[in-house]
Amino acid sequence: MKDISEQLRHYRELRAAQQRMHSEALSFLSRKSFKEGAKELGVLRGDRLVFRSEHEMAVTVDHCLYDLRRNGRTAIDRYLAQTRFEEGTAEFELAAAMRRARYSIFVVEEVQRGAVLSLRDLFRQEPVRLLDQNLSETAKADVSFASRILLFEDFAMTTGAALPFDKEMGEELSRRADPRLEREIRKGLDVAHMTPEQQARFATLTIRVALDLGAGERIVSH
Repeated sequence: MKDISEQLRHYRELRAAQQRMHSEALSFLSRKSFKEGAKELGVLRGDRLVFRSEHEMAVTVDHCLYDLRRNGRTAIDRYLAQTRFEEGTAEFELAAAMRRARYSIFVVEEVQRGAVLSLRDLFRQEPVRLLDQNLSETAKADVSFASRILLFEDFAMTTGAALPFDKEMGEELSRRADPRLEREIRKGLDVAHMTPEQQARFATLTIRVALDLGAGERIVSH
């Protein structure tokens, strides 16, 4: 494993490249599709987008890029399929990570020096070593949040803003559970191995519950 200073350098390089790639991927998302995604999250009122904070916009964009599927493919899928990345670059590494991005709810087990957070994925019951400079300055042990993450060799990082996710939100998530997904789970679906479509439904519901209960005004950005 690289030392922490080298990991932080790599993290900053990846974060900058990710922001560029997300901007480019937006060209594969139509205005109509963006509004459909915003409606799914409850931030479209009539024909107007209504955000209670600038961070809700970031969460909505992330949702539309990674969860909104047209003919089985997301805007990220279309962008990656039509863009070439030079092997050995941050963009090449990110493209591979974006293809296997996953959304889940995580609990902070420990906040370490150097922007490192030790997390546990509550659905997979797996440890995650997250690098996030801003989150490491505000997060505390035993706090939970929902986010999409990208996995690399030495660490993971979020794709965008992380939504605080407390016990009340967890109870509301269970109450609103997608009937299709709930039936699939009862039949033995391993939540840790959802299909892309199942994971998109789970992510959409989780984000919607969190925003409805005010998480958008308490978001911690990367």
